[in-house]
Amino acid sequence: MLRAASATVLLLCTACGRDAAADPSDEHLLAAYPGGSNFESIEHPDLQVDCPVPAFLFGDGTQIATGVAVPTGERNRDGGQPVHRWGLWRYYHVASNHVGDRSTWGHLAQRGEFRDGKRVGEWEFWYPGGSRCAQGGFVDGAMDGPWQVWGTGGDLDAEHSGTYRAGSKVR
Repeated sequence: MLRAASATVLLLCTACGRDAAADPSDEHLLAAYPGGSNFESIEHPDLQVDCPVPAFLFGDGTQIATGVAVPTGERNRDGGQPVHRWGLWRYYHVASNHVGDRSTWGHLAQRGEFRDGKRVGEWEFWYPGGSRCAQGGFVDGAMDGPWQVWGTGGDLDAEHSGTYRAGSKVR
């Protein structure tokens, strides 16, 4: 399934004219992990398989993810190969699903780092219109430490803001 999604994104990327060139730090990662590649995929909240986040962070729309992926394990029956995400990844809201529409890539949706396929460190999230949604840290793929979450109107969301440990809100 990742191979099909990747091909779709390349079509969208080519159609919108966006330069999906690697971040300068990607070159170092690609050199350190032979077989790694700049990877792009279309992701939807219902289809988050390898690195899910809570729905209030992902939102309800489709996003385009881009970053470095390193192959892990053997190829699947369909020819695809599991990958782990590494380094800085960026996700963009999809402004349109029509191939050929130049507005396909929307505002930045989320940005942060992966290590061995898991979210780590500080991450930031934005709503489709560009306003801030959330900011906080991940440890070993789970929300951890202080988190601030804002509603679409810009007010602090007390239900989701607070301190998290191993993915659960503790205060």
